[in-house]
Amino acid sequence: MNFDIITMLKIHTFVYTKYIFMEKTRKLIDVNSDVLRILEEEAKRQNRSLKSLMEYTLEDTARKLASPSAEYKIMMDDMLKKLDAGKLDFTPIDDLRAKYGV
Repeated sequence: MNFDIITMLKIHTFVYTKYIFMEKTRKLIDVNSDVLRILEEEAKRQNRSLKSLMEYTLEDTARKLASPSAEYKIMMDDMLKKLDAGKLDFTPIDDLRAKYGV
């Protein structure tokens, strides 16, 4: 693709502006060597950098944790209805500990 200088400047400005407003924070983390090796191999398979893969994975996980899935919400609504109707059976914690030797 050949872009003229104005188009290139517009693209550069858009990318720079998007980067500036992303509000990223740097964080130093310790990662197990085996985990790092696995992530590096996956990044290569996806033809992306390790940093990109790790950022994507963390952001995706955070989004999933921030908002329960639709299935989970339906299940919890169903459980709350059963609780209100008195249709839930509860097992005392001491019975569970005895059963599983905890």
